[in-house]
Amino acid sequence: MRGVTPRRRLKEALTVPETVPSCRQRNGSDQALVTLMDAVTKERRDCWLGTFDTPPSRERYHRIIAQWEPQGRVLPILPLL
Repeated sequence: MRGVTPRRRLKEALTVPETVPSCRQRNGSDQALVTLMDAVTKERRDCWLGTFDTPPSRERYHRIIAQWEPQGRVLPILPLL
C-alpha cells in the first residue's frame, strides 16, 4: 500500500472545486454576498449583491457567475458588475 506522493498532494492543493459558489447572507446583516476564487492565483474576492433574498440580489448573483465562469474562473482586474 502506497502513501500519497508529494506530487499528488500538490495537484490536489492546486485543484479548484467545480462547484458554483453560493449566495449567502452576511452574519448580522441583511446583505447578500458571494465569494469567488481565482483558478490561477487562488485569490478570493467577496462580491456584494445587495439586500439578501431579493430579486435584484439574485439577478446580480447570476450575472456575476455568468461573467466569471466563461473566463476560466479567473477574477477580472476590474470589479464585476
